[in-house]
Amino acid sequence: MRWSPRFSRFLVLAASLVCAAQAGADDRSDYRIDLTKSVRWDRFELKATTVFNFAAAGLKLPGGRSQAEELADLEFPRLVLPTLFSLRVDSSSTVADLIEEGIVSLEDIQNLASSARRSASVLSGDLLTITSGYEIDLKTFASSLIRHRHIAEPPRPLQPRSTKTYTGIVVFAIDSLPVHGTARSSSASACFFPKIWDSGMNLVYERNMVDPEAARRWGIVRYADASDPALSTSALADRVGEDPLRIFASGLFGIFSTDLVVDSDDALRILSSEANRRLLKEGRVVIVLGADAVRALP
Repeated sequence: MRWSPRFSRFLVLAASLVCAAQAGADDRSDYRIDLTKSVRWDRFELKATTVFNFAAAGLKLPGGRSQAEELADLEFPRLVLPTLFSLRVDSSSTVADLIEEGIVSLEDIQNLASSARRSASVLSGDLLTITSGYEIDLKTFASSLIRHRHIAEPPRPLQPRSTKTYTGIVVFAIDSLPVHGTARSSSASACFFPKIWDSGMNLVYERNMVDPEAARRWGIVRYADASDPALSTSALADRVGEDPLRIFASGLFGIFSTDLVVDSDDALRILSSEANRRLLKEGRVVIVLGADAVRALP
């Protein structure tokens, strides 16, 4: 991700302000908190773990445990901000870009960071560190980015083809695929609002084609892990029904390789039928990616 110099300076200032505010809440400066994190795109959830060495910070059991938990809770929003800034919104923009464009505010993202839920903390076997897990629900944030009121019509093919009626759409993009307009190949990445194009680069699906209420309720797509046993059960039936159209992406598009390119014939199987076009309106779309893409490390 490439930020403009102006916005890079803004982020430095913002982080400094957050640091200063947190430092004012506690006069300790001799502790360190390590953070690991991942984004579960199949759940639209950010999961993070902090490891706090409270022994090195001069804290002692039993009272030191609660102090360590409080300090981890205090520091977590600051530590996770860069990860939230880097989340991919679509094929060419991140949350940081939305702040720069004034679509969301820094305060919105700080509030998102502060909304984290902490699970039970665990002491290490040597009683020197304490590990805490955190979860941030990204669904509410994604739904706040649904701003359209009117539903855009998917394109109508000039030469429709005969097609059956399906209950949903499942697109597989597991292997490395060619990236349109480049000489490289890449694995598909996840984002809040992916698009689907046909092989002639005609737009087949994007967020404005989804009923706003449906988009806010369950997103415009559901991501699934190709290695998940749930794919062979009815676990996805609530989204795509029992007889979905299953197609394979033939390529990728966009700076972040989040948009999928499908064969034009497969696109016609969707767009040639009013019932199948309605699937787009209802957001009955599942995208199957490799495990590394679904459980991404920012």
